[in-house]
Amino acid sequence: MHLRYYAPYYEKETHEKILNYLEDIKRLHNINYEEIPIGHWFPEWYSREAKISEAYVYDNHLKPYSSLILFNCNKLLQMGLDLHCDTVSSKFKSRSGNIYVAGTIAVVENGVTLLALADKDEIFEFLKALLREGWNLLNMLEKTKPKTIVEPREREKEIKRALILALSKNFDYVLMDVKLNALSGDEWDPFIYFSPDADIIA
Repeated sequence: MHLRYYAPYYEKETHEKILNYLEDIKRLHNINYEEIPIGHWFPEWYSREAKISEAYVYDNHLKPYSSLILFNCNKLLQMGLDLHCDTVSSKFKSRSGNIYVAGTIAVVENGVTLLALADKDEIFEFLKALLREGWNLLNMLEKTKPKTIVEPREREKEIKRALILALSKNFDYVLMDVKLNALSGDEWDPFIYFSPDADIIA
């Protein structure tokens, strides 16, 4: 696991401050980082040449791991860090379709992006916490994509649709009454489906 800095942040002072934190974290905790120059233009004070575009980073490094990035951000938020947690599309892409990735700090393991921070305040909030806590903080992050939680009612509907589809092949109509064990108590949930071949339902 290591840190990745998609450089540069558009402000020189902020860029240099980020690099100073990354160096201190590496020296104190042996947490490595890589600086990847991105974008189609650089301020005149930044001399390194771009390796990849912001669009490439968005499509290949961020978007595929959106749910994991958001999950880990919320996890750190619950631990007390003041972060701005949102989906990758909301955080790095404007409504007009422009992509803004330069300046982002990410946590990466085996090519998987576990966390991505873009706002200056949250970047330094995270880097300060990492300087204090080191690997203990990084080890709190989830390494795999969290499972999607399906609401019980939605899952029930999926099951009923599957049953109806199977039964309607052999019967003119299907009448299903399902009793749900809701959290607030038992709830009667009638569900009626008429197949296209049904003539009279009484």
